Amino acid sequence: MGEIRLVLLVVILLGLNVMTSIRHSNYYKKTVNQIIQNNSEGYFGIGMTQSIFKKRNIVLMVTSLDGVIKECQVMSGLTIFAKFKPFEEVNGQAITDIPEHLLNGKYGEALTQAIEFIESERK
Repeated sequence: MGEIRLVLLVVILLGLNVMTSIRHSNYYKKTVNQIIQNNSEGYFGIGMTQSIFKKRNIVLMVTSLDGVIKECQVMSGLTIFAKFKPFEEVNGQAITDIPEHLLNGKYGEALTQAIEFIESERK
């Protein structure tokens, strides 16, 4: 009898995991689509860091055609409760002029990835 309860509990937990993962994936897609719709001109870049034990970071960045950052949002966390937040520190700056302390900071690796993605699109 106890084994059946354990199996049922595992099935329920797996089901919850799938549901919350789908919900978070839909939130991610909705945010990306919203940023693209709000910025019809320019370049869009995504940067991500992946780690098993540390927080994961995602950067969504939109620049004008000349490489000036129009919008940047970041998400940091390990759980499905992580949400995108504006990253105002880089708005209005050229992607080539972002201060070193930001590139070496919390979102540095993801920022660098997003910038490289945009630079490859611009070429």
